[in-house]
Amino acid sequence: MALTHSEKNGFVRAVVAEHEALWSERQSDMRKYKAAYMTNFYKERNAFDTHAQLRVETSDAYAYIEGFIASLFSKAPSIEIGADIQGKGNKNMIKEIANRFLFEQRTQMELASRLALIYPNSFMKLYPKDSNNILDRVGIKALSPWEVIVDRDATTWDEQRFIGHIYYETVSGMNHKFGAKKWNPITKTSYFEEHGAPADPYDSTDNLPNQFLYCKVVELYDMINGKLYFWTPNWSGGDKLLSEDDIPLEDHNDEPVAPIVPLYYSRVPDQPMDGISAMKRIYDQVYEKNILRSFWANAVRRDTRQYLVKEGAIDEEALAKITAGIDGAMIPVDAETLGNIISVVPSIPISSNHSLYLQQIDQDLAKGSV
Repeated sequence: MALTHSEKNGFVRAVVAEHEALWSERQSDMRKYKAAYMTNFYKERNAFDTHAQLRVETSDAYAYIEGFIASLFSKAPSIEIGADIQGKGNKNMIKEIANRFLFEQRTQMELASRLALIYPNSFMKLYPKDSNNILDRVGIKALSPWEVIVDRDATTWDEQRFIGHIYYETVSGMNHKFGAKKWNPITKTSYFEEHGAPADPYDSTDNLPNQFLYCKVVELYDMINGKLYFWTPNWSGGDKLLSEDDIPLEDHNDEPVAPIVPLYYSRVPDQPMDGISAMKRIYDQVYEKNILRSFWANAVRRDTRQYLVKEGAIDEEALAKITAGIDGAMIPVDAETLGNIISVVPSIPISSNHSLYLQQIDQDLAKGSV
């Protein structure tokens, strides 16, 4: 039985609400992983959060991710075309066209790979481009996992009942795509912005042109009914669909296809549509190493040469020469007290356990590397 317009709208709103609740819960973890990769570890941690302490951060998280990229990503991705079993087509032409496309899109593919390592997974979306050259009319855009709605009950990508993409479109773009409507525009926000942050008194949409005002758009592919829905909460209170069309892409079996491709390096065994962040596997080791190195840095700065001086044995002028460290300085003293005037304050070295612990941390980091 066909769904009513109200049921379709309710379906879109339900999957969007579930998706946003999930990624809102994961936001703090995603922020920590990004900060570690960006060498901003302490930005998201309260450890040593005082001006009295020196904070040292290593680049292990960045090196870990980029080590994967160096080994997994090809600077010139290409394919080889075998013999056509049907004896049709020009395999040399197909090869050149495919390899040209891959070469032109290598930056986005590398970005998708990096996103899939820092975060649980990523996606790549094919989209049409305006070009006079027919070979340049399709592009690829790397997408973060919180931008794509997936059916988490599915066990394989082909079993997805729905797939969605959430993005921001300018009011000018909305008018072009969906016709002029009474939009309730907003300013574009980042996924990593703090919830409950104080409002910017200058952040007003009243005096901004349409090119700087946005609507939040959901592009949802209903794979069961072969329909493509567009919806935004910034028009009609989100109570209506912007549009409904047939999914424009089909495979060789005339089944609908969404132009979104997933990229997973690791998956949750019982929920294959959920990925596992490579950064998550080493985050505890990065945390421990940064804390330990910070402790060392502060301990080294406290490891100074200090002395006990017998009171009255050395006058202030002589003591000033000693503390100044003047080479060849002559300090006259009473011979009877020579050798007992100054005593060194012993400095206890850092325990060797710290070095052993650092070695263990590095071993744990190495276990997860390429």
